[in-house]
Amino acid sequence: MVKAVILAFDTDVKGREVASIEMEDGRVVIHTSYSGVRERLMEGITGRQGREFTMEDGEDFIRELPYAITGSVMRAKLV
Repeated sequence: MVKAVILAFDTDVKGREVASIEMEDGRVVIHTSYSGVRERLMEGITGRQGREFTMEDGEDFIRELPYAITGSVMRAKLV
């Protein structure tokens, strides 16, 4: 099963998990209490080579998260 987590790197807590994304019953499910994170993911992501992914892309969406969400404030990683 493919699963990713999104980590926040802010001044208070380095690497705090703010969301987990996984497949449940054949669909992508986002577990988070942060509405901004949920909304951003539901809009879709831009993965490798500028390719667009939506939650309907299932495991491909999750696998592209580390490429789409990478930076000094938030990062995604597969777990």
